[in-house]
Amino acid sequence: MGLENSDALHYLSRRFARSKRDEMGLVETKDCLTNIGLGEEEQKVIFQIVGGVLHLGNVTFTAAGESDVAAITDDEAKKSLAAACKLLGLDEIAVSEAILKKILTVGGKSITQEQNVAQANDKRDTLAKMVYSSLFLWLVSNVNETIHHAHSVEELLSPSSTKSFNFEDSVETKSIGVLDIYGFEQFDVNGFEQLLINYANEKLQRHFNKHLFEVEQELYANEGVDWTYITFNDNRPCLELIEGGSGSVGILGALDDAWGGMGSESEKNIKFVSYLHQLFGGLQETSASVMKKKKTGDKSDSTRRHEYFRMPKFTNDKDFIVIHYAGEVSA
Repeated sequence: MGLENSDALHYLSRRFARSKRDEMGLVETKDCLTNIGLGEEEQKVIFQIVGGVLHLGNVTFTAAGESDVAAITDDEAKKSLAAACKLLGLDEIAVSEAILKKILTVGGKSITQEQNVAQANDKRDTLAKMVYSSLFLWLVSNVNETIHHAHSVEELLSPSSTKSFNFEDSVETKSIGVLDIYGFEQFDVNGFEQLLINYANEKLQRHFNKHLFEVEQELYANEGVDWTYITFNDNRPCLELIEGGSGSVGILGALDDAWGGMGSESEKNIKFVSYLHQLFGGLQETSASVMKKKKTGDKSDSTRRHEYFRMPKFTNDKDFIVIHYAGEVSA
């Protein structure tokens, strides 16, 4: 599949480290796939899809012409696109056209708009994520089918079994799932993906707090149980910071507002971060924002500092810090 040099793969270069367990891990992965009823041909397709996604990440673009239109001119990039399309079963010309151009329908007429390098990169990554996500969901579905129809726990957990389950004759069994809710992400450079992952984990933590502490202790109180009240870290303010609440806009709402108008990507990013600092960082309002609030009747206090929001000492025009349940994460 042309993946011998893992160091040259863009999607793996920043987070992938070679290990002596790689070969053993591949064998274990194949055993697991076999145990959920996937044969050699299906496994081959799975690895082809993953290989296609990795090749897609190596498709690079260069700016051409006075308008900086994106184009695939590098020979290695062309080879990567050809390899990706071959493994994914896609038409190379159609994929290239879809990434490099955008079709707008205005008044019943179609207008073709050429993309710049940043837009082409976003569309390439979006395609890769969509393919990988679809594969992941398909595998999860197969795992769920195996858990649901496994003959016994021994069959389900057997690491060396090569037997595919006969779903029609199997007996339904009960199962217990363990949810790891502390999967926060924090890297040297954090983006929108980390914000959403950490937001999801904050929601899970809130669900955990509510049902383990609040609901249970309320039940104890109603039934007159003699127990010592357990205090816990309530993360609702952090959730309100992200999703909004109590009549205030959250980080996600501010993002929609900042990216809803005209301007370049850089201008929208600066506008977004500036808006966050104004809403939650305690920055003084401008005369224009004061006049706007008077006209709209907005009486919210945008100069109040949010307890779960911090501004970095440096690069505060580009970054902000959210104090999550598991710690501070800059974005």
